Amino acid sequence: MPTVKHRLISTIALLLCGATSVVAQDSDWYIALSAGPDWAGTLKQAGFNGDNICYPTNVCTSEPTGYRWYYDLETDVGRSIDMALGKTMMGFRLELGFSHTSSETKQVFTGISFLDGSPLQSAQDSNYTFTDEASVDGVSINSLMVSAYRDFKVANLGRFIPYAGIGAGLAQVELSDLLYRSEYGCSGDPCDAELPAARYNSHQEVSLSETVFSMHLTAGMDYPLGNGASVGLKFSYRLTGNLKQDAGYLQHPIPDQINTTKISDLDSWSLGFTIKYKIN
Repeated sequence: MPTVKHRLISTIALLLCGATSVVAQDSDWYIALSAGPDWAGTLKQAGFNGDNICYPTNVCTSEPTGYRWYYDLETDVGRSIDMALGKTMMGFRLELGFSHTSSETKQVFTGISFLDGSPLQSAQDSNYTFTDEASVDGVSINSLMVSAYRDFKVANLGRFIPYAGIGAGLAQVELSDLLYRSEYGCSGDPCDAELPAARYNSHQEVSLSETVFSMHLTAGMDYPLGNGASVGLKFSYRLTGNLKQDAGYLQHPIPDQINTTKISDLDSWSLGFTIKYKIN
């Protein structure tokens, strides 16, 4: 069954390629500014490392080959800002645009396993205690895109001009202030005197960024004000590639240990109030 994403792509493709009632426009340069809310939904965070330590609060049937963990990143309503330089030609508009979207996140732990996929179980008779802390401040995306739009003439809309468009380019995705801290203690004997509990502690605090492919699908409507200015609303669906990056620890029982973090499901919807102004 077609998804909302597939229906939107198909509809905009038909509008761009098959519509016949196109607004006749002169060749004009213009600038555009848009701002409004952005909805990113729940992002997926996954991480893994090659840690071969069996921690005293875990049950290990053999020496581990690594650990894998998962979180949901629940996002607040974010913000979206777009700036573009465009040119109208033969009923089409071409734009070079920069966009910024950002939202704060809440990190929700969903699971951990050994790297081979086997479940991680807690040791019930361990004399060690364990506490951890994990958080991510937010996610931001800065994109540089080339876009094509087509304006349409609809008789019963009066001066309103609906349009549809598609764009593609590169986006820098940044995950800000990823924090993980684990601390071990000893609740009573016997604890290994040669391996004090603090020896197992780990601490990571880092911001991650990566440049990935991105595209957007847009539908909107403008209203001319005269003197080359217009205002309008636009609704965009943004598709953004996954962030995947390695990073080290500030503290870890294995020196120079690194882990890999992957953030997926970065797609979002935005609604923008738009101002355009012809510059020639």
